[in-house]
Amino acid sequence: MAPLTLQRTGEETVQTALGVEYYQQRATPGGRITAKATNITPTGRGSWGSPGIFASEKVEAWRHVAKAVRDKGGKMFLQLWHTGHIGPPLNQPGGILPVSSSSKLETIRAGKKIVTREERMEPVPLRALETSEIPGIVADYRAAAENAIAAGFYGVELHAANGYLLEQFLHDGINDRTDRYGGSVESRARFLFEAVEAIFESLGSSKVDTRLSPFGSSFGDKDSDPIATYTHVLERLNDYDLAYAHLIEPRGY
Repeated sequence: MAPLTLQRTGEETVQTALGVEYYQQRATPGGRITAKATNITPTGRGSWGSPGIFASEKVEAWRHVAKAVRDKGGKMFLQLWHTGHIGPPLNQPGGILPVSSSSKLETIRAGKKIVTREERMEPVPLRALETSEIPGIVADYRAAAENAIAAGFYGVELHAANGYLLEQFLHDGINDRTDRYGGSVESRARFLFEAVEAIFESLGSSKVDTRLSPFGSSFGDKDSDPIATYTHVLERLNDYDLAYAHLIEPRGY
C-alpha cells in the first residue's frame, strides 16, 4: 500500500487512535504498507494535520501503529518528508518563512493552496537555504530514520518527489544555486545522496527506499531534462543497493 496523506493529527502532529485503526484495517499477512508522509522536523511542515517523527511523543504514538500492523503479519515503512517551500508560515514554528533551494516564488504554480490551521493559503515568499544549513537537515533525515526504527517500522522511504524539498534541489526549474548544491546534475543531486548516506549510517540498505517523480511538475517544480537527471539519480541509487525505488506517474498538483 502506497503512502496516502491523511491530515488528521491536528496541531500537535502526533498520530492518534484513528491512525492505529486506519492502518490495522489495511494490514494483511505478508503485506507491506508505507505510512503517510511524515515530517522530519517542525520547520519542514507543509500541510496542517500531518504527523511528525521528530520527538519522543510522536515516536511513541507511531509505535502503536507499527505494532498493530505487525500483529496482523504485515510490515511498515515510514515516508520521511520535508516539504521545503510548500509550507506557509502558519504551519511553521514561530511563523518563519519556508525554505527551498531558491528564493524564487514565481516557480511555484499559481493558484495552488496549502492547508493551514485557519484556511487554505497560496504560497508565500520563501528563503533559500544557506549552504551551512543543509548538513543540519541531512542530520534531521538520519534522526527521523532512527526514530522510525525505534517506533517499530521495518524501514523508511525517503520522499524526493512531488515538488518537496529534495526535488526542489534536483530540478533545475527551481534550483538556481551557485554553490556545491546547484548547477550540474551531480551537484543538484548532492543533497539527496547526502541524505541517503546519512540514513545508511544507521539503517541497512534493505530498509531504505526512495520515492521519485521524474516527469512530475507538482507545485510547478519542473526539470528541463528529466531523462538526464533521473538517469544519473537511478544509476547512483543502484550503487547503494536500496530496497527499491518508488517511481510515480507524471502529475502536477
